[in-house]
Amino acid sequence: MNKRVTIYTIAEKLGVSSTTVYRALNNKPMVHADTRKAILKMAERLSFKPNTIARGLARKVIRIAVLLYTNFPEFHSRIIDGVKETAQELKDYNVTVDYFVYNKGDTESEEGRRSLSGAVSKIAKGKYSGLLATGIDVNEYEILKKNGIPLAFIVTDNNVERRFCIRYNGFVAGMMAGELFYWRLGAKAKVAVASGFEHVEIHSEILRGFKEQMTITPLNLAAVMYNEDKEKLAYTNTNKLLKEHPDIKGIYVNSYNSKGVIRAITAQGLAGKICLITSDINSEIRRCLEQGIVMATIFQNQYRQGRLGLRYLYQSISENEPVDDTVLINPEIIFRSNLSLYG
Repeated sequence: MNKRVTIYTIAEKLGVSSTTVYRALNNKPMVHADTRKAILKMAERLSFKPNTIARGLARKVIRIAVLLYTNFPEFHSRIIDGVKETAQELKDYNVTVDYFVYNKGDTESEEGRRSLSGAVSKIAKGKYSGLLATGIDVNEYEILKKNGIPLAFIVTDNNVERRFCIRYNGFVAGMMAGELFYWRLGAKAKVAVASGFEHVEIHSEILRGFKEQMTITPLNLAAVMYNEDKEKLAYTNTNKLLKEHPDIKGIYVNSYNSKGVIRAITAQGLAGKICLITSDINSEIRRCLEQGIVMATIFQNQYRQGRLGLRYLYQSISENEPVDDTVLINPEIIFRSNLSLYG
């Protein structure tokens, strides 16, 4: 069964924004004549039929909450950038977006948990049309279901009821890291993985991908460290790893927080001597790529996840359009040679 054609379909076909398509189809100003003509022609070719339900809802205000619960403001700021870009495109559709962000330190602390619980309660009582959130496994989300608020996740999935999840393909990311080690270090090289949480599905998925790649390009996996995204624990675990395995050749950090690992390697005079692969990009990883301390980092494009997350949630609310249960973002490899492309 073919998926129904929407304004987003036309926008993607022509490489224009959904707002431009909306303006052209509704005879609104600020659309170039040639662009309007191309949009109308594409709409006719695709047999586009306006959604009367969506048009009715477009007259109402659609309030969407965005909940980001994190230890890493720099990481989630890119998600917000993506959400804001889509929110700007949806301005003519009476869409408003409110942000609930916790960035005051340890999310596992009492203050962090209290903040999350308070934010979810406020969203549930605020008559929001939907919630876009990073996946946190807490009971507070049950109140959203009771209040009929549609929920969608980005970055990490959750075992609660939700419309969809957008995240990057961790399995492939793990395979990419394994293959990079193989070609850089050779077969049977002794390596380790510095992971986040053992119970977080995305981290487990990345590890499965890494191990799967080892059946194709064999490596010697000496250890898997679970650092719980805590810098001090990562520093301690890495020092312990280097003491127990002085012949370690490479470490793959499969979560965003690489600071503790980098600190330990640098403190022992091994920066640039141990092949280090990290995840995503921040100011420190950028510096380490430039200095040759990090060979490569595997990027999950959280900006794109935020952008698609808001768009798909809006579609599912306003147009009652189904979204794939899980939308996977292709991982990308950033080297020093192409670092300038990732501003």
